[in-house]
Amino acid sequence: MIALLQPPILLLLCSSLCVAWAHYWAGFQPVNCTLDTCFNLEKCIKGFTIYVYPTPTNQSQPTCNIHRLGPDRNVFLATKGLAYERQWFQACATHTILSAGFSLTDNPAEACILFPTIEGCTLNRCTPEEGIQVGEAMKSLPYWNGGRSHVVWDYWTDHPRPAFDTGKAALVGGAMLIDTYRPYYDVLLPLTRPHLNEPLPEVEYAGHCVRRLLALNASAAAVREVLEPIVRGRDLLTTFKGVIYGHPGDHSCAYRSRIFGSILRPPVNESDIIIAPTCGQVQDVRSPHLQVAHCKGCVNNMRKENGTPVSCTAQWPDISFHDGLRRSKFAFSPSGCGPLSFRLSEGIGFGSIPILTGKGSFVPFAGETEVGKLWQQCVIHVPEEELPGLFPKLRKMGDEEYYGRLSACVQIAALKLHKLDVLVKQS
Repeated sequence: MIALLQPPILLLLCSSLCVAWAHYWAGFQPVNCTLDTCFNLEKCIKGFTIYVYPTPTNQSQPTCNIHRLGPDRNVFLATKGLAYERQWFQACATHTILSAGFSLTDNPAEACILFPTIEGCTLNRCTPEEGIQVGEAMKSLPYWNGGRSHVVWDYWTDHPRPAFDTGKAALVGGAMLIDTYRPYYDVLLPLTRPHLNEPLPEVEYAGHCVRRLLALNASAAAVREVLEPIVRGRDLLTTFKGVIYGHPGDHSCAYRSRIFGSILRPPVNESDIIIAPTCGQVQDVRSPHLQVAHCKGCVNNMRKENGTPVSCTAQWPDISFHDGLRRSKFAFSPSGCGPLSFRLSEGIGFGSIPILTGKGSFVPFAGETEVGKLWQQCVIHVPEEELPGLFPKLRKMGDEEYYGRLSACVQIAALKLHKLDVLVKQS
């Protein structure tokens, strides 16, 4: 869709989500597919038409208004709203396709793309049995044909592979690994939520200005001048304030425990770097080698000393999540329970260049299309083995690379690529 190119989560909620997925499993291996082998391209050449299956009667009807999904219009999203979020992702994706001006057809025989409206498995809560049920529901669709010419929406999940059998269908989601991703077939989206922070006005404004300047072939100096107000006052190199989950090493949520326990051990003794991971849930006794030193004995970032509850991070600099992003040149964004992190979009919105690291992770949209190139230019992707040299590398980064990356980041903010409806259209 080239035409479009003109609050942190509560600690307890984060921790309980990962605990809910106590039995991590590998999921299904996608079939090797390309557009040539798994789509009927003759139909696509005749016209880019989409057939949308009817929404099952036991699901929420298409809408991007999350308040329409629950009985309480004023539901507090950080508590009761979690169940509604699961419904919202599929409902909003379907609503966007139906209302965004795409060429729709009621005749599946002439469609280029067939779009199922069956909800996938809930974030971190899908058992193998539930995944099989979703897969069977897909197979029972009247025009499934092994998934050929279908695009399956599998977004609200941390499963690194589909939790259900998707056949030959293309996947659109927020949790994919580089070893199973099918280039120019699947689409990896950045993570977002209905209540994700909006970009700072000055960041979004700068993004619009940069796009206009680039369209006029303006000089790098002119672009840099637009970006200077965003850079001014950033006294920190990078920060991280997020949750470490206490899980054994084979669990998908254990990645942060590993990097902060053995590679980037906090606190970092550098005045312009604040790495302050809080300790979620009980640190798993089965993995003592993964325990981060300051998290030992902690439950939800608290431990008892002489019978008195004490914060496990009380001795570290007191900086809020938002203030850290606002003051940092770079936003350290390690994988959470899935391959990506909400911090990619959050960092961009605060004018901070994201640093992505995680086993098997890769940048949203994989550098494909104009939007993918923006993400690739913006995000710094660091393999785990290169993390020990990360901070010296950031300090050595020249102005040309820094402002080039920041230029791409503010354009992402201006394009509102944190909004689910925009992401659906770009997909």
